[in-house]
Amino acid sequence: PYTNKRDYLDWFLNRVARNIPMAVPGDAQQPVSLTHCEDVAALLASVIGQEATAANQIFNCGTDKLFSYAEICQAAAKALNPDSLGALVATLPPDTKSTFPFRPNAEGFAVSVRKAKDVLDWPGAKHNVIDDLVGGFYTQDFLNLGLDQGDLDTSKDLLAQSYNLDYLTSA
Repeated sequence: PYTNKRDYLDWFLNRVARNIPMAVPGDAQQPVSLTHCEDVAALLASVIGQEATAANQIFNCGTDKLFSYAEICQAAAKALNPDSLGALVATLPPDTKSTFPFRPNAEGFAVSVRKAKDVLDWPGAKHNVIDDLVGGFYTQDFLNLGLDQGDLDTSKDLLAQSYNLDYLTSA
């Protein structure tokens, strides 16, 4: 709930819940943009009263709070196990298509909302995905739905093609 990217975050939590490595592309430092629905609504509402300014403009709709794939992995690990040593991550070669929920490229999966902030005076996102995962509503919903239970098909995670299996720890 509260996002149209439910499966995206569940991908991380599903693996942590079952102690399965998260196979991520490259060095996992690529930025990712995961936006709470209230922030999307606020950005869209920022046009009200500024219709003339916004007319014929194209704005990216997202968040200004970007995190790396590594930070999402670490947050998922911390969310389900506060005493965790870190996130178990396996590295996939960049551009390897697997079940990883974002584009497996070197650029990551993010948009810039600078234009919305500059033109519409949008103050930026109030939510961030790390807080929603660690001690937040998202992980609680995941657990309440029982998504941490049962078997998980990881046959297309391509773990056999991964290298550098390691625990990512936060600084």
